[in-house]
Amino acid sequence: MASRTQHEDSHRTSLTQSASQPLNSNHQWEKVRDEIALPGGAMSASEAAAPTHSSLHQDADGATNWARAYGRYLVAGGLICGLALPELASLVRPFLPQLLICSLVLALLQAEFSQVVQFNRRKAMIASLIFTLLLLTPIFVALEAKVVFVPYGLPMGIADGMILAALAPPLLTAPVIAFLLGLDVLLALVISVAAHIVAPLTIALLANWLIGPEISIGVWELAKRLTILIGAGFGIGLLLRAVGLSRFLQNSPIGATTLDGLSVITLALLALALMDGVTALALTDLTFVVLAFTIGCLLNPLLQLLGASLYVNAGVKTSLTVGLLAGYRNTGILIAVLAGNTNPNILMFLAIVQIPTFLMPMLTSPFMHWLNRTKIQAGIKMNDQNTDYPKL
Repeated sequence: MASRTQHEDSHRTSLTQSASQPLNSNHQWEKVRDEIALPGGAMSASEAAAPTHSSLHQDADGATNWARAYGRYLVAGGLICGLALPELASLVRPFLPQLLICSLVLALLQAEFSQVVQFNRRKAMIASLIFTLLLLTPIFVALEAKVVFVPYGLPMGIADGMILAALAPPLLTAPVIAFLLGLDVLLALVISVAAHIVAPLTIALLANWLIGPEISIGVWELAKRLTILIGAGFGIGLLLRAVGLSRFLQNSPIGATTLDGLSVITLALLALALMDGVTALALTDLTFVVLAFTIGCLLNPLLQLLGASLYVNAGVKTSLTVGLLAGYRNTGILIAVLAGNTNPNILMFLAIVQIPTFLMPMLTSPFMHWLNRTKIQAGIKMNDQNTDYPKL
């Protein structure tokens, strides 16, 4: 009896100490994992028994808990509204550049770069990956699209769209997906940030060469537009980090959940804006839209397979991380800077190719929920990983 009492006292003491400790650097990773692995904010029995830092955030501000529990549905809702209510999509579309800048700022505010310094000794690998993702991959896609598929009837607008999609840098949210899949989160963070820095130059140089007259804009004008768009997001984000806003928000329950909510709202509005014109095109050329959607669904896994196969000798974890970065691309920035300067069908393909990306969290939710339950039943809690990954 005395032993049981001591055990209960020890358990209560550990819970009190856990609640009084500052939020650790894994909070955002836990938040994103829980959002997809446990739909509707459901908690496992073990998590309910012992409050975590993530649950402390959840309890601190009920107003934005929906971002964690229902964020993926809101993003999918923005996508559906853009298709069902084309007038609403047209209303939001002029704000696409501002929304992209906001998404970059929020991603940088939620990212933690403290571990990036250890990559200073891996500069050769970083350069190799940037070369693969931003130079080698689009050239390969261009050869496949124009030499293999166009002669068999693939519309040139889709072929050029495939090339531009391969030219785009990886999503800044790729580290989140890497964490969910147990891949190299730090590598995904470093490469996605570095790729956004280099992308204005590589896109400008290769777009005109690989696509040609379909892009009626000069190399340096395209580079300038991309630099302004990406530079504005990075500049504002880094400035806010420099004045300590990022640390303040991440260590504040209200601030952290506010970032979650703003990120979800921004993604939903992006999905809404990107769908402008897709419905109208479907009514006039349904074949093109269906073909573009099919190619878009296939392009992601094919690019992942290509990227992973090139680095298979680096180990399974690294090669799969490279594949992830190769598949998930930020095509929204190309739509923003090329509007009015290229074939509209190319822009439509770039928008349609984002549909699988926006729907992926909702589609993978049942699988991640099942995986989490399986691991808990096996005595392996997903949030017991002994890692210190950066936040995003």
